[in-house]
Amino acid sequence: MHIKIEHLLFKRSHVIPLTQLKGHITYIGKKALRTNPYFDHELNQTTKSRFVKLLNSLPSKGNDCGYRMIIHFNKEVLGHDEDVLKEYIRMSMGELQELMGQSLDWLGINHFSHDDRLPHTHLIISGYNRESKGRVNLNSYHFLQLEKSLISYLSKAVKNGYSLTKPS
Repeated sequence: MHIKIEHLLFKRSHVIPLTQLKGHITYIGKKALRTNPYFDHELNQTTKSRFVKLLNSLPSKGNDCGYRMIIHFNKEVLGHDEDVLKEYIRMSMGELQELMGQSLDWLGINHFSHDDRLPHTHLIISGYNRESKGRVNLNSYHFLQLEKSLISYLSKAVKNGYSLTKPS
């Protein structure tokens, strides 16, 4: 199973300002194939306004408002249950939270068109921990661990007859 996580860099680090983050959320929503395709840590369908409201409630300290990344999959995931794939992303994000020792607020959207582009998922992660109001500091190690976790879940799905079913 081939998965690659691309973390998009802005300024001195992985974080981007709130206005650019909101613009990116709108942009990726326009590229989706259905309405309300956003998902998060608890809902298979949510709205961008719910996440933006959360972002607006957090402290603003310069340009450290959030992270964005793209998870690239190979074409093998096309045609499989998208809700189950969302669950694997949730589980992998849960492992990342455990590794970091803090909760993360995030928003995802799948772009699984059937053209020549590889299927991919956009993830937006808030730059603040809602509970402690402390800053979230992601680095390349965290992205690598998220990548490994997703590869592990999807590889197990492949071994089980390539049906993306929820793990027991």
